[in-house]
Amino acid sequence: PVQWQRSVEYLRSQGVRGVIEFGPGRVLTGLVRRIDRSFGLRNVSNLEGARSRATPAPAPP
Repeated sequence: PVQWQRSVEYLRSQGVRGVIEFGPGRVLTGLVRRIDRSFGLRNVSNLEGARSRATPAPAPP
């Protein structure tokens, strides 16, 4: 069985503060919102949306 609530709680305990859902729809971000409203949530429905929101990764030290 899927243990979505436990997974979301684990992410929070590990310091994750935001979730990005890729693909059409908002089912997963909706479930996250119901479990923990403090997460930052974002949906990207297509590749163009992903490119417009992308930021370069910092250079390694």
